[in-house]
Amino acid sequence: MQSRPFSLPFSEATGSVTARIQAFLCRRLAPLRRFYDRHSRHLSISHSERHSFLALAMYVRVKRNKTTYFVQCDPTETILDIKQKLQVLIEQPVNNQRLTLVPTDEILDDSKTLAEQKVENDAVVALTLRKGHTSSN
Repeated sequence: MQSRPFSLPFSEATGSVTARIQAFLCRRLAPLRRFYDRHSRHLSISHSERHSFLALAMYVRVKRNKTTYFVQCDPTETILDIKQKLQVLIEQPVNNQRLTLVPTDEILDDSKTLAEQKVENDAVVALTLRKGHTSSN
């Protein structure tokens, strides 16, 4: 089952956005955590293996103008995979998108994975579109 990205309007003045996002993520991950807590002892999975499995799911915050897109992903996914997920949301082709890691201003390479480029859970990534190709929304 492929996860679907979602977006929320972002405003610095809205302090409760973070709380709502955290609550949403807890609700989405709670059934998975309960399942593994119940069944991991029967599957011969150690606590550290179970913890590392659950840690694979991560979110990346992709910001453009006043909108933030929360994209669920995996550290083994490439930047091209993330751009394809964004294409569904912003209706812009992958080759018109550029993703930049905000803290370092490093342009992310399409062929490398998130882990290879040290993009961590809840990382902030800036989305820019090729000039003249922006959507009319």
